[in-house]
Amino acid sequence: MAGNLDNIRDGSRAKVHAQFALLATVSLDGSAIGAAHVRLHNADSRAFGDLDREGFAFSLEGKTVLVFDQDEFIPKTGYTVDFGRGRNFHIDHVIDRLDRHRYPRCIATEVLP
Repeated sequence: MAGNLDNIRDGSRAKVHAQFALLATVSLDGSAIGAAHVRLHNADSRAFGDLDREGFAFSLEGKTVLVFDQDEFIPKTGYTVDFGRGRNFHIDHVIDRLDRHRYPRCIATEVLP
């Protein structure tokens, strides 16, 4: 049964990836090594929970997450992903194990000019 569930998840993620992925150029040390369709999840911060004594909500700084399709491109730590219009991100860490996930997530940091 687990195999079927994995196939269902991969099919669902394939549809989401096809709809929301952006074309990006991937480079290493300034040299382009390929192009890929990558989903960009960019959340600056979120406030949640009850207010503290001073009236402030608990907040959590967000992380930038990039999602690749391994059938198209295999991400690695150290790559730079350029979405154009000054949106460049450096891959700090690949979260998911590449041997288990078709759509690995990566923690990234924006590269400022």
